[in-house]
Amino acid sequence: DNQIKRLGGDVLHNYGYTGKGVHVAIFDGGFLDVYRMPVFDSIYSNDRLLGTHDFVEGDDFVYESSTHGTNVLACMGSKAPHLMVGTSPDASFYLFKTEDVKGEFRIEEFNWVAALEHADSLGVDVVNSSMGYTRFRDESMSYEYKDLDGKSTLISKAANIATAKGFLFVNAAGNDGRKDWHYLAAPADVPEVLTVAAVQRDSSRAAFSSWGPTSDGRIKPDVAALGEHTAYASM
Repeated sequence: DNQIKRLGGDVLHNYGYTGKGVHVAIFDGGFLDVYRMPVFDSIYSNDRLLGTHDFVEGDDFVYESSTHGTNVLACMGSKAPHLMVGTSPDASFYLFKTEDVKGEFRIEEFNWVAALEHADSLGVDVVNSSMGYTRFRDESMSYEYKDLDGKSTLISKAANIATAKGFLFVNAAGNDGRKDWHYLAAPADVPEVLTVAAVQRDSSRAAFSSWGPTSDGRIKPDVAALGEHTAYASM
């Protein structure tokens, strides 16, 4: 209730804007247990799970590896009246696994771009991505702060093309706020990407949430939402 009201979602719901007819693609590291959770029953019973694909392993089984995508879907797509209702409980969803949770590798950017091209071919309206890349296990492949100008990294180049096509593109700012490298993670540096920071219940920045500005001096993140002690469904 708290996290929806602080975004004005309750007002939108009262006006009937619950995501009906909107197609959302979620890019994440896995969606463990989604098909077994009662809060998602209406997605399945109303045929609103439109497709899945694992761009890491090359199959369509995405219910593995991580609960992060499950949590993201819960914040949006839960529909269990009087128990938990998400921000867009009547939207339709595609679930795409692009992140290899075993480590940070440059190939994950390519997985992400492939998912984006696939989403475009499906006519997706909104892409929600919790992914972001700056530092890799092989340090020779890592980006520098100067690369966070919205147009230099591979993933940001792809996001620029996507936003030009009309996607509403929502991306996490990043989770490096506590580290020496505390900057945004690409593609959160792209001008037309809606970059979301995390805040606590008192509206102060969550310590883990990455910082702006971009290397060319633009203000990022664009907005913030509850990201610490967030309510979500789990098994």
